[in-house]
Amino acid sequence: MNVLIVDAASFAMSAVLIGVFTAAVRLSRPPAPATTPRRYVADLHEGLTFIRRDALLPSILLMFVIANMLDNALFAVLLPTDAAQILNDPVVLGICVGALGAGSLASTLIYAAIGHRLPRRGVLVPALLIAGTPKFLVLAAFPDTWVLVVTMVAAGLAAGPVNPLLGAIEFERIPAALRGRMLGALMACVMAAIRR
Repeated sequence: MNVLIVDAASFAMSAVLIGVFTAAVRLSRPPAPATTPRRYVADLHEGLTFIRRDALLPSILLMFVIANMLDNALFAVLLPTDAAQILNDPVVLGICVGALGAGSLASTLIYAAIGHRLPRRGVLVPALLIAGTPKFLVLAAFPDTWVLVVTMVAAGLAAGPVNPLLGAIEFERIPAALRGRMLGALMACVMAAIRR
């Protein structure tokens, strides 16, 4: 079956599910004020100022920027080059990305079920250590395919709780009135770091 048909069907199914399960939810919101470039810059500055004054948010921002920059290089350059030129099998790229995704999905579901009982720091620190550096070290050692796939599964299993944990920390520390500006500033910095 053509992968584009499967992809289109999954998007159609998502649209139907969203339509069915959110039909009863009707939020009345005032119309958003028109934004101007000057207002955008002022909002971005306000968000960055709040981040700089917080004790934890600058570290989270730096971690997001570095992790996304390195992962972008891994999946856009290093892994495709390794699969094509060293392992001589481009299919390995798809297997590795799928293995990482499967591990991440599995651990996210597990963390959703039991994460509220676990200490945040006790989960976050090991997760970041396992999800980050080992992928690069194993890739640099020119491993066999199965070693690379196992490493990607392990990295995915470790990575699952990271974004939910960091998101919870951000929502607890950022005042509701500043969330849009803050999260926008965080995402702008992350995206700026991964631009090629």
